This record gives sequence, C-alpha cells and structure tokens, in this order.
Amino acid sequence: MQHHFTIKEMKYDKQPLLDLYNKLKDCKVGWNEYKKLYNPNFGYQPRGDNGLGAIYAPYYEGKELIEYPAVQNIIKQINWADYHGINKDGNPISYAKTPQPIDCTFMTYEPGFVFKKHIDREMHWNIFMPLVPDTGFNSIKFWKGTDADRDIETELDYEYEYDHNVPNVLNGKVLHSVDEIKEFRVMFRIKCAWETFEAVKQRYEEGTLLNVSN
Repeated sequence: MQHHFTIKEMKYDKQPLLDLYNKLKDCKVGWNEYKKLYNPNFGYQPRGDNGLGAIYAPYYEGKELIEYPAVQNIIKQINWADYHGINKDGNPISYAKTPQPIDCTFMTYEPGFVFKKHIDREMHWNIFMPLVPDTGFNSIKFWKGTDADRDIETELDYEYEYDHNVPNVLNGKVLHSVDEIKEFRVMFRIKCAWETFEAVKQRYEEGTLLNVSN
C-alpha cells in the first residue's frame, strides 16, 4: 500500500506561508524544547536532536500559529474527521475536532541532520507543504518492518519525493526516515492524531476530504 498521497485539488499559495515563516523565523527552538512548551510531561526524543527545529509562534506576539490567516486558510479547506475515543469511565465518546496549536508548525531542518528510522508516536498522518528551498528536498524513505526494527537494517519499501506544488499527506505509522539534509529546509506541517491514514486516504478518494465551500 502506498503510504502517501497528494491533494491535487487543494488551493495552495505558498507566499502567505513563506511571509508568515519569515516573520516568525526568529522564534525557532529545538524540537524537544518545542514539544515541552506544549506538554511539560513530553518524553525526550533523541531523533529530534542535532538539527530538527520548530517555530514557537507565541514568542513573537503571543499568538498561536493557527490564529494567523495563512494557516486558517489551509485548515478551513479540509473537512476534519470527528474524534472517536473512550472516556475515563470506559464509555465511547465522539466530538467535532479540528487542529490545535500543537498540531500546526513550521518544521526546520539544518544541514547535517539525519531523520533516523522511526514510527511517529503521537499522530497518524501529516500534511506537509515544502517551503524552503522551493525545489528539491531529500526524499522520505518508507521501510518494511515495525518500530522494533528502527535501529536495524530492514528492506526499503519505497522512496517518495515531495511535491512542491500541492500538499503531501504522509502516513506516520509506518517505519520511515530521511537521509542527511544537505541544504536548510522548512516545511509547514499539520498533524492529525485522531484519524488513521487509511481513513483519510479513503475520504480523499471518495471526494469528501475537502470543504468545497471554501
């Protein structure tokens, strides 16, 4: 099964996102620091060391990234799945869910950083929009195996080269990696931790993922 798809029908104007990144770029922090700013109990992630960063927007003027129009324009184009889960009493619950501040960020990658093989802890799928540079990017590699295989040699499933013109949706629940970064890069990312990749891909194929009123 392919672990990615692109949303070819989605309006994607890079410039407002680039302008916003350039306004906030001095708010960059290391990945582990970024995660702890939102969750003090967040566990340290060694694969986030040595070059992976994120923009913590509140350092600029106290506003979360999702409060800016450039980000809201992206969020509003998608029909987000409701959350389904179990409450503290063990009963099923569901409610309308949209991305929260922790779910949206500019991710930065310094030259020399290697995103070693891993499976994402918290989320099922990402929307990635490459911003810097405007062409090229290290491909993402999808591997066969499980999270227990992250530190051993496994069989490569396939490589995917990011599309720079439309949003890329990637499955975080399969083993994946990125080779050493050669040139500084910036991604805008929205993550989803409450719907599986298989479900969002099906909604896209059925034509119900996008909000046609926008």
